[in-house]
Amino acid sequence: MKRIVQFLTILLGFLVIIFMLNFLYSLSMVGSYPYAEQYILNLSEDKVINEVQKLKQKELSLQVPLDNSSFGGLSDQKKGTMYYAYFSLKDRKTVLLCYIKRIDEYTTTLALIAVGEGPRFLNKRTINARSYFLLRDLSRSENKQFKQELEEQVLDKLNVRWEKKKWWYSIMP
Repeated sequence: MKRIVQFLTILLGFLVIIFMLNFLYSLSMVGSYPYAEQYILNLSEDKVINEVQKLKQKELSLQVPLDNSSFGGLSDQKKGTMYYAYFSLKDRKTVLLCYIKRIDEYTTTLALIAVGEGPRFLNKRTINARSYFLLRDLSRSENKQFKQELEEQVLDKLNVRWEKKKWWYSIMP
């Protein structure tokens, strides 16, 4: 009996440590959309936005329907320092929300923020959201699937060289 109590105490202590580390990590993630999957494009912000608009004109399936019955007229727009773009996936039920933001004169970030399904984007789920234990927005396989679909259906079709942002970019000058 003593060993079981000792084991449970160690297990509980281990779970508390994991919870605290996860909580501290979440506190360190600051800024707008800290969990977004970011891609670096070697082109100015205006040119990236122009390429996105051209792609949507060429690939009409990427445009979000503007009728009120489906997605409530979600449209691309500039808000503050970010340009928000919506992409409808081939299944025509799922919409990706991305932002486009200038890094410098010749480099831009395109980031996948969230995935929505259903009317008015109400079922929005955050990409890469680190949640406590089982309370995750998207499963790992769903996260991977939506990132891959953005890469294949949007990024690969843009006339822009791109790469995934690596974690060490944020700590380098």
